[in-house]
Amino acid sequence: MVEVAEIPAELRRRLDRELRAAAFDQLHAEAVERGVLPRAPRAWSEGPFGALLRGLLFLGLGVAAGVVSVVVVLFLLTSYPFFLG
Repeated sequence: MVEVAEIPAELRRRLDRELRAAAFDQLHAEAVERGVLPRAPRAWSEGPFGALLRGLLFLGLGVAAGVVSVVVVLFLLTSYPFFLG
């Protein structure tokens, strides 16, 4: 007779959560398709205003990183003149 090891409890819980989530997603999609449930509203961050804010955020972070790097280089050049050659 072949002995089969028991499935670890954590693995069973994870698989159960994944299976329930997949089943819920499938049932929700079918209900939306039949018109029983309304479609989920779009988040404001998915629209043009959100894209503009994301672009400004990336631009601001890039400028901040550039300013920090310039300050560090200027500090090194003024504090340690042997970097100048």
